[in-house]
Amino acid sequence: MDLRDVDVQELIWSPTLNRVAGQLAATAGARDGGEVTWLSTRQGVLQSRGRRYLIDGAINHESSVAALIVDDKELARRFLRAAGVSTPQGRLVMDADEAVAWAESRGAPVVVKPRVGSAGRGVSVRLTDPESIVRAFHRAAKHRQGVVVEEQIEFAEEYRCLVTPQRCFAVVRRVLPRVIGDGVRSLEALIDAKNEERRRNPMLERIPIPKDSVVDTVLAAQGLDLTSVVNPGHEVLVRNVGGISGGGEPHEVSDTVDPRVPRLAVEAAKAIPGLHWGGVDVVIDQRTGAPCVLEANVSAGYGGATHPVQGRPQDVAGAIWEIRREQGSTDAPLGRAAPPAPAAPCAVRDEVPEDWPDGTNGLLLGDVMRAVLAADGWGVTSWGAVKQARDGAGSELWFLRSGPTTQDMLSTRRILRRHELVRQLLGESLILRPRGAVVSNAEDCRRIFADSTAPLVLTPPKARWGDPRQRRLRLPEAVELLEESKGEWLVQTRPAGARIRLYATRDEVLWVTAARRQELLPEEVIETAARAAVRAVRSVPELRWAPVDVVIPRRAAGRPWARPLVEGMVSRPKLVAGHQVIGGSLVDLVRWIAQNSSSVTASHPLT
Repeated sequence: MDLRDVDVQELIWSPTLNRVAGQLAATAGARDGGEVTWLSTRQGVLQSRGRRYLIDGAINHESSVAALIVDDKELARRFLRAAGVSTPQGRLVMDADEAVAWAESRGAPVVVKPRVGSAGRGVSVRLTDPESIVRAFHRAAKHRQGVVVEEQIEFAEEYRCLVTPQRCFAVVRRVLPRVIGDGVRSLEALIDAKNEERRRNPMLERIPIPKDSVVDTVLAAQGLDLTSVVNPGHEVLVRNVGGISGGGEPHEVSDTVDPRVPRLAVEAAKAIPGLHWGGVDVVIDQRTGAPCVLEANVSAGYGGATHPVQGRPQDVAGAIWEIRREQGSTDAPLGRAAPPAPAAPCAVRDEVPEDWPDGTNGLLLGDVMRAVLAADGWGVTSWGAVKQARDGAGSELWFLRSGPTTQDMLSTRRILRRHELVRQLLGESLILRPRGAVVSNAEDCRRIFADSTAPLVLTPPKARWGDPRQRRLRLPEAVELLEESKGEWLVQTRPAGARIRLYATRDEVLWVTAARRQELLPEEVIETAARAAVRAVRSVPELRWAPVDVVIPRRAAGRPWARPLVEGMVSRPKLVAGHQVIGGSLVDLVRWIAQNSSSVTASHPLT
């Protein structure tokens, strides 16, 4: 199953697929007897040896919690430093004056970057004077999530280490973007020529060297600009941000790199809760000679390690497949799915063991989990959007406001954020859904839904079920909207009936809620709906649990209830105070999440 000899043409079997890493992962599974069904240009389902796996570009089995942490540069720095992992000192600053003051207190060059972001966007390096720091602050502030200023680490080379908390699989040296003069063409023309070369490399074809303000700044520091023509053979640095996405080249150096580099990268992965797989950027600090972690990332592409420009290829995709092959979904026969009805009628607010905040009608599940865990004896600490809970036995649980934990894969939550993919998976699993279609114009909508008397729900492209932009309209209004808008919408009917939300795992439903004026449903109807909800969760490979919205349509005559339809699956569940509980309990749900997500750990306390 070694992929180091994979022919490039074998990988690019479909020009519509835009992630080589995803194709590498699929190839690894296919060589092990698996078959892949693609859902989108980067997401697919791999079936192998009776198990099902999600393919999602370079995302493997890293968690949603880790994704949020590493995307927040300030929070990630705190985790790394708490674990004793060398990383630049820095701080979150509120305004440009604070950034200048912190830099002046250091008396050395600094880096200014957006608090949240990736791919080097908005990052300015080697800043020394107040004016450049102010400009860099305003550039980073355009990303609207806060600005971080940190010490500049001087280094000659930067390494991307592809790691789990147990092992480093590859070390890729990212060579800064450079061009070589020919005495004839301008620097801009040389960059264009270099990008043409990159387009012939399947690992680099979609990531050209950008021509942006970073290029202008780097060239200006050398007394050049894009119109300059340099002497033949003269090498010119065009960007000082070395990521592959920033125009760099991958050279695989596992055989020659300082062994402290991969060791530190593994320690960094251990320091980030739920970073089961990722890319850690390490440099050698020229002042101290010691390795230093610049940042960690999820969705770490490994095409450069498998097919580097220079160096010995590493079979990263094959190694990851060996890790994941025993983790895919395999489900037991479905037994009773519905939870027992509550002993007495109660509202959602009655199940929360603390006062519901005044003036607040809805709370995210993770905010309510905090209260339930605290009542169960867990100590809960909030680190922004990330919550940490510890019990008296030494178990630790990390979770987000929307509910996912370190055991909930990022790829599964990304599926839930795209309602059209959820509907596709539901359909492939033969789960009943309201009638729907993706439409791009008013005429298609009118033709497909002409016989529908029910309202229509219109979901924007690549949006989740319950997205604020979702619209509920009658057919004439939907047609009018489509006449005025561009692009595709997912349109589905909204049949009349009883609507319930079922919090389901792959085996059972733990909690059922409904709107306040929902009529009581017979036990057998709730059981049928619960089985549909469990099957909906099972339709998404490797998804552990999710809230599932189900409608049970009314029949005109005869049997009072029709078969339940799964309307959607919820990625950001919000609890409404006045909704009624018709099955199970919030405590049962939270305890299941904690018992199936916590671990005994020796993590270091944050400060």
